[in-house]
Amino acid sequence: MQSKVGSGRNAVGSAAGKPSTRKAANAALAKSRRRKRLFAILGVSLLVTVMLAGGTYVYQTRFAPFRATVLTVDGSAVKMDYFLKRVRMAGSDASSMLQQLAYEQLVKTEAPKNGIAVSETDIDDGLQSIALGAANEAAGDTTTIDEISEADFQAWYQNLLKTTGLSDGEYRDIVRTELLAAHLHQNLVDQVPEQADQIHAFAIVTSSSSDAEKARDRIASGEAFSDVATEVSEDTQTKDNGGDLGWLALGATDYDGILFQLDAGGVSEPVALNGGKYALFMVSEKAANRNIDDQVYEVLKSRALYNWLIQELPNHNVKYNLSEKRLSWVNAQIVKSSGT
Repeated sequence: MQSKVGSGRNAVGSAAGKPSTRKAANAALAKSRRRKRLFAILGVSLLVTVMLAGGTYVYQTRFAPFRATVLTVDGSAVKMDYFLKRVRMAGSDASSMLQQLAYEQLVKTEAPKNGIAVSETDIDDGLQSIALGAANEAAGDTTTIDEISEADFQAWYQNLLKTTGLSDGEYRDIVRTELLAAHLHQNLVDQVPEQADQIHAFAIVTSSSSDAEKARDRIASGEAFSDVATEVSEDTQTKDNGGDLGWLALGATDYDGILFQLDAGGVSEPVALNGGKYALFMVSEKAANRNIDDQVYEVLKSRALYNWLIQELPNHNVKYNLSEKRLSWVNAQIVKSSGT
């Protein structure tokens, strides 16, 4: 009996020692669980960080470039994605399109100030006119199409939007701008004067700057400008007349800043022309308030909007954002989209 009692006491004593052991085991288990939760949290945080970093990289390399601003005119921004659509649509180089879009922004801003407005109906009519022109072009010279059905119009228009990548709103805005420009142009044509200060100009056109310099040296040595022009000028329309361009009014050429600064008898330095050639200009005489010749008058009317845009642009806050690096990226996108 005693042994059993003793044995019972030992059992009780043994049981009395277990709570401290369990507490230690529970603490270790809790610590282990905390560590696992910490590692899980850290793992998730690391995963999120990697995902965010990867997402940022994808956005910056694949999406952000298309949202970049390439042009602002008085706070109105042109984004890269729209810019690319317009370059593809026109088939022009990026720099020319950038300038074109700057001019368009001026038209949209300034035409309403001159009392010019274009309605949604005007835009609808403009679209119909464009569609009709496209239909006649497709039909060739032997057939004339006077109208197209609504179904044919819709088929043409939806195909146009699909081909250009433009939205309905974007294309309608292009048509609206063209209509505003046409009205503004007519307003400016009506303001072309019949008399103006003019110069009588001559030109020698050469293939290189060095050839122009040689021609200039000959003139400086005493040879007549007209004689040198007849001999060396590459402008077939004027060389036989000694390089005579006729009487010109301000706005008739792209080189007014040079021509109208020359004194009578003065010869310019070699001037780089559009197309890679060079020219020497000479002014033989000047006249104030002279009647404008019919041919020059027609040139002034055709250039009325362009001349106005050139003069108006410096009055606005225009910012171009097409660096060499970005231009290379644009050209790569154009090549990529064309499949060449």
